[in-house]
Amino acid sequence: MRERLKKVGLAGFGVCTGLLGWQFVGYPLTMGLLARAKGATDEPPDTDNMSPSDTPFITVIVPSYNESSVVAKRVENLRKQIYPNDRYEVLFVDSGSTDGTADVLRDALDDLGPDDPPMRLVEEGERSGKASAINHGVDQGHGEVVLVTDANSVFAPATIARVAPHFSNPTTGAVAGRLGVLDTGSSLTASNQFYRDLEHMKALGGALLGSVSQFDGELSAWRAGIVRADETSLSEDLDLSIRIHEAGYRITYEPRALVYESEPDTVAEQIASNKRRLIGTIQSLIRHWRYLVVPGDWYRALVFPSRKALPMFSPFLCLGSAVCFVVTLAVAPLAALAAALLVGIAGIGTFGALLAVRDDLLADTLPTAASNDEPDEADGGSGTEENGGVRWLLGIARYVAVIEYTILLAWWDYLTGDYSVRWRKSASDRE
Repeated sequence: MRERLKKVGLAGFGVCTGLLGWQFVGYPLTMGLLARAKGATDEPPDTDNMSPSDTPFITVIVPSYNESSVVAKRVENLRKQIYPNDRYEVLFVDSGSTDGTADVLRDALDDLGPDDPPMRLVEEGERSGKASAINHGVDQGHGEVVLVTDANSVFAPATIARVAPHFSNPTTGAVAGRLGVLDTGSSLTASNQFYRDLEHMKALGGALLGSVSQFDGELSAWRAGIVRADETSLSEDLDLSIRIHEAGYRITYEPRALVYESEPDTVAEQIASNKRRLIGTIQSLIRHWRYLVVPGDWYRALVFPSRKALPMFSPFLCLGSAVCFVVTLAVAPLAALAAALLVGIAGIGTFGALLAVRDDLLADTLPTAASNDEPDEADGGSGTEENGGVRWLLGIARYVAVIEYTILLAWWDYLTGDYSVRWRKSASDRE
């Protein structure tokens, strides 16, 4: 019996820790190594010499609900895009804001001149969720390409111009951009930037394998007419991404299409913000399982499972790893400690390699905020280890613990039906 428990415990510990290691370190490291074959320059696009296929007419949709503190700056940010002004329009879709967002938008739009791109306010009337606002904007727009972004996001000046040329490729259904954190002053937001760096590595590698897993709500662009947002989805960007893949298109990644956004700087707001997205991920996994379970391409065989599916089960893998270790420790202490030591050595080695590859990629592919004429606080670099190695590692550990706890909350709320499509706003990322 003891020998059997030892074998089962070691096997379970190995499987659980192996999957966790792949999720947190192995997959981003593999994608980062793959991405070394991909280069990117920061030369500004020459929009004067772009062909018509490189400048499709784009409808930019900015859903808003109680965004009065940020929408005026968003108007100014979007009017400064270097994309030809007659090749894009901006629709601010306000969903029944109660804080005067619509009035602030009217004042800001009244200040636009004849040389600015067309911008207008579209009032949805009532708050029915972000997907509903997106569809309302699509119905009012005229673009060949739909580009959705958030009211509290900031585009680098060349962002739209970087996205647009990808649609000259008929196999491209959507384009994802690169996300950066505006303020990395706190340990929580600094850890979030490290997470963004790893997402960048995964996207670079995924693009070389044919498609990234998804685009994000801060910058999501797709061909008009392929899909409409599902108004019952809590993670409309992920649901749209899966359905674009189902339609036979790929999602490409443009690392120079930069979008910055402030992150919640308290644990409570971080949990509330992420929980809705995670519930939406569970929703999408269940709704599209028949498509996702068939490994017909790299997207379904590797990219999506590693990037989206596996993380939703990581808290249970952590629990399984702990239980298996305790069982093994009880019946074979030396074997358990040896296994833990081996995992620790492997973890330290691969994490060090991950940091080295990340630093190498960032040096080649991340334009600084200053080079794109963005505000000084738009720090897209890693800027994390400067706070001290131990403190930084503790910040990363706390961030991971918060996310794992939030995943458990998301599963509970999904299973109990305690959720709504109406997105919840945080205060600290809109100050």
